[in-house]
Amino acid sequence: MIDEIDIQGIFQLKGRMFAQVQTSNKEKSYLIQEGDHLYDGEVVSIATNEVVFKQVVNDPSVIKPFREVVKKLNPEP
Repeated sequence: MIDEIDIQGIFQLKGRMFAQVQTSNKEKSYLIQEGDHLYDGEVVSIATNEVVFKQVVNDPSVIKPFREVVKKLNPEP
């Protein structure tokens, strides 16, 4: 789930951006790229210091069925 991952690194390879993410329990690490689907959303874009996700919201009271989530490589304390 998007809320349960942390960005560990961002790099570019052959013109494509990738991000290394780690689960909150620190047991697994994954490489993701734009367009990849996660359990509750997808990767919209990857920049040099952040990853933007489109997270599905299962709340019938909201107008949009999704929200944008931005995770920084080096979040401020």
